Amino acid sequence: MRRKGSEDWREPEAPVRPNVTREPPRQAAELTVIGAGARLEGNLVSVASLRIEGHVKGQITAEGDVTVAPEAQVDSDIKAANVTIAGAYRGNVTATGTIELASTAKVEGNISCSALIVNQGASFSGQSIMDSTEAAEELAKPAELKVDTQKKDEDAK
Repeated sequence: MRRKGSEDWREPEAPVRPNVTREPPRQAAELTVIGAGARLEGNLVSVASLRIEGHVKGQITAEGDVTVAPEAQVDSDIKAANVTIAGAYRGNVTATGTIELASTAKVEGNISCSALIVNQGASFSGQSIMDSTEAAEELAKPAELKVDTQKKDEDAK
């Protein structure tokens, strides 16, 4: 045992505490991922951006951007800031900014946006409106509502 005052004696070291850093509060710039093995049916609302790699059926609303990965299968209406589609997609897409169809995209449905990018190899069957007026909002309505409105108009005549 070493005694205090001897040459090889040292004060005991204070216990080492690991530096703990706290995560910053969550922000809208985060990314939510629907993984490749996931299936989702229903309404999805996200304050963040969204990446879909699995199967989704229903309504999608995101304050950020939405990306549909090449392996994804989506049967849904999407409303978001910007949308990139690289997989199989059926439904209406409304974006306040840009919609991009990657070369692997297979899209059946209507598109409403400010700017549209269609890469070579993409398949698109539907209407596109590059405007943010009432016509774009009309295009984004689900098909069932359009049929009901048309029948009411015909019945009124």
